Amino acid sequence: MTDNKIDNSLFLTPINDADETCDRTCAELRIYSVTIKASEVTGMMGIQPTDYEAVGEERSSATGRVRIGKVNGWFLSSEPFVKSKDLRRHLDWLYEKLEPHSEYIKLLQAKSGVKMLVHCVWWSKFGGGGPTLWPKQMRNLADLNLECSFDFQYYGEGEEDSESLN
Repeated sequence: MTDNKIDNSLFLTPINDADETCDRTCAELRIYSVTIKASEVTGMMGIQPTDYEAVGEERSSATGRVRIGKVNGWFLSSEPFVKSKDLRRHLDWLYEKLEPHSEYIKLLQAKSGVKMLVHCVWWSKFGGGGPTLWPKQMRNLADLNLECSFDFQYYGEGEEDSESLN
């Protein structure tokens, strides 16, 4: 994936797909509702989610913990599709998928009880570093009226590595 619209030399932190401080990263749109099911979101948006959950549905985590869904959730993650260790690539991929459906995103946002955000996870390889966003990514999120949250992870030597959490 190349960024033809932005001159890397304009910024202090150019795109770095092989970021040595990053183990892996991803960006995920999360849509939650008690009343609207994931299948309805899929029908409205015309995009297949990478995952979903339903009210009352039993789900097991990778660690074997079982929980019952309290809300309906529709999730679209960049992780299976974007191999870069630069979070900007993941956010750009997500925006490219969502922007053609922005009217449906805004319709969903207007519905009572619907909450959505972009959640980003950045796994540190050495316990330091972190992602950078350019104005482009911040503008894209704002254009879609999406808040953005960040989760930073580090698994030190001898601890469970990030790959085993999936």
